[in-house]
Amino acid sequence: MTVSASSVKAPVATIGRWAAFVLLIVYSVLVVLNAWLSDDAYITFRTVDNVVNGYGLTWNIAERVQAYTHPLWMLLLSGFYAITREIYFTSLAVSIVISLAAAAILTFGVARDRLAAVATLVTLSLSKAFVDYSTSGLENPLTHLILVGFVWVYFSDRYSIRKVALLSTLTALGMVNRIDVGLLMLPALAYAIWQVRSIPTAMAGLLGFLPLAAWELFSIFYYGSAVPNTALAKLNAGLIPASDLHRAGLSYLLNSLRVDPTTLTIIAAGVLLSIVSRELRRGALALGVVLYVAY
Repeated sequence: MTVSASSVKAPVATIGRWAAFVLLIVYSVLVVLNAWLSDDAYITFRTVDNVVNGYGLTWNIAERVQAYTHPLWMLLLSGFYAITREIYFTSLAVSIVISLAAAAILTFGVARDRLAAVATLVTLSLSKAFVDYSTSGLENPLTHLILVGFVWVYFSDRYSIRKVALLSTLTALGMVNRIDVGLLMLPALAYAIWQVRSIPTAMAGLLGFLPLAAWELFSIFYYGSAVPNTALAKLNAGLIPASDLHRAGLSYLLNSLRVDPTTLTIIAAGVLLSIVSRELRRGALALGVVLYVAY
């Protein structure tokens, strides 16, 4: 009796779907069990409480100082806090839901096949950094969701003006969520624009950045600065020699490799595979990763 290829593929596909679904549940359990809030999150929570109670986007009520680095995340939390009037469980719930949405889209949307989906979920579950910062009260879950959406659009269909506009909008939203996320996304966006290079494409790319432009203009007007106060404090550390900063950065990476070997190993493997593939589209994403880690 002969067996057709389709009759073999069907059960395999079914097993793959169920395996991915089970692993998504495992990842969900890990995120919930490891859910936590960092002390930095409470800096944002104070601004959230002030804005919901009518005192503006402030830390001290009488001073307009931007004490947070993630405007989009802060605004999102403010919306939910205005409804619940409780920040601890609200922030955890929002983080968990967004993290699971990002993982689900990455698994069932971005992954090319079930094997890739299973490998993705195993990697996410083994990455201490990813699991830990799927909550924490900081902007990471929303950054993950925006990045997943960006990659999904980036690899879907052929490039067009509409696609460039969507990619640039996602880049802008990522940068409003945290400005340095732009390092991850801009090389890939530049590649997409180059593939459909024309004046309308350039205009579409610029229009996509309206959310970032709107926030920066508001920030200059409201706070008198285009960047958060925390960035000014960290980046103007002129009393610390550059060599000491570089040494500290290297120590940070070495410590990450020691306590969480999966994360940096997968990052390095992904970059190397992109180089080996010699595909510029993948290389643009890899360049963003290299720039971000170096930064």
